[in-house]
Amino acid sequence: MNILFLTERSDNNVGVLNYHGLEMAVGEIAECKWAGSGWTLHKNGESVTDTVKRVMPDADWVVCPRETLIDVAHSSFKTCIMVTDLHGKWNWGLNTPMQFAETLNKAGYDIIFSRYREVHGCNCNPHLFQQVLGDKFKWLPWSMDKDYYYRFKGEPEYDVLFLGSVHPNIYPLRHSIITNLAEFCQKNKFNFHTSTGIGVPVWEAKIDQLEKKGYPVGMNYARLLGKSRVVIFGNSKFKYPLQKNFEVRAAGCLAMSNAPAGDEELGFKDGVDYVNIDTQSWQAKLLYYLQNWDEGEKIAERGRQLFLERHTHEVRARELVEVLNNAD
Repeated sequence: MNILFLTERSDNNVGVLNYHGLEMAVGEIAECKWAGSGWTLHKNGESVTDTVKRVMPDADWVVCPRETLIDVAHSSFKTCIMVTDLHGKWNWGLNTPMQFAETLNKAGYDIIFSRYREVHGCNCNPHLFQQVLGDKFKWLPWSMDKDYYYRFKGEPEYDVLFLGSVHPNIYPLRHSIITNLAEFCQKNKFNFHTSTGIGVPVWEAKIDQLEKKGYPVGMNYARLLGKSRVVIFGNSKFKYPLQKNFEVRAAGCLAMSNAPAGDEELGFKDGVDYVNIDTQSWQAKLLYYLQNWDEGEKIAERGRQLFLERHTHEVRARELVEVLNNAD
């Protein structure tokens, strides 16, 4: 299979680093070329059709840019796009899930891969995208490099790690945690580390620049995970299976969070590979597992094993190629 990626090069971007790893894994099992922004073969201002003719005229599939809406309804080649958040696309002027779904449908993509399958917290049908897009809509959850985070695993320095956005309307569980975590840890003599943002939008943030400034991105983030027993977080009011679910398991840490949508299909099981929490229970459960770390460590180990079996880039690349192979 020949695949032309027109996606932005993302190996130095905080928000989309894991897209790069997935694309490289696809390149191991298919014939691929890259001509998106940041790649040597990219040419500014060139149309998709002209890029295909110049770079890979025999492409079986063209993976379109993630952040640029392109009308490919009349293309002579097959196209797909990868999207993430389903509750809107503000840089496209789309403020609701319905607007986003309908726009994707009209654009003419043959396949729409989405990191998330359902959208909650928006007063709409959680399965709206399946309804509007039908068989073109394919769920492709996040995946991770099998060694990137785990390479720093060693003797823990922190009992509890909390990293991420904490807007109370979007992340009510995280807001509850960050409001009370310091007092909780000090009272129970647990070592902890927290950080609640990097100061710039993650989709624009450059890893090398922020690493040098000490921000928890890239290798700095991986080291923090490697030094921690428990990583505690929430999956937002949208119930998305966010990247953190996979990063924490990849690092071999104990994940404590609320259940994301699609948890059963992902293999996530409370008390087996993670600990399910809410605003009322997180303190009691965190205390229990840190005081009974032999149990917590076993759950963390099973989380790592689940990741290796089902959520590495290699696994997801095979799933992606299978979808493309089976598409009409």
